[in-house]
Amino acid sequence: MQDSGQPGASSEGGTGKDVSRLAAECGEAVQAFVRALPKGDPRAGEAGRKLLDLLSWALVMTQAARATCLADLRRVATANRYSRRCGEPGRVSVQLDA
Repeated sequence: MQDSGQPGASSEGGTGKDVSRLAAECGEAVQAFVRALPKGDPRAGEAGRKLLDLLSWALVMTQAARATCLADLRRVATANRYSRRCGEPGRVSVQLDA
């Protein structure tokens, strides 16, 4: 599997922890921003909506990435079923380190 070049993206499953950590950091930053605003400032509501939009987008992107990985793994499994090395009579297996 190729390295995506993204910080925290690894085959050890660290990405889920990174997403949780980053979501919490974003929430804390918005909370600090809102607390610094005067009462009734409309930017507080706007900040909350923007955070919700960001987290909703992140969820969709994470689901899309997972679906893509699943489709890739299914293609590997299907190809593995039908592939053989030249002159090899038996079945060839592919092992993934994921």
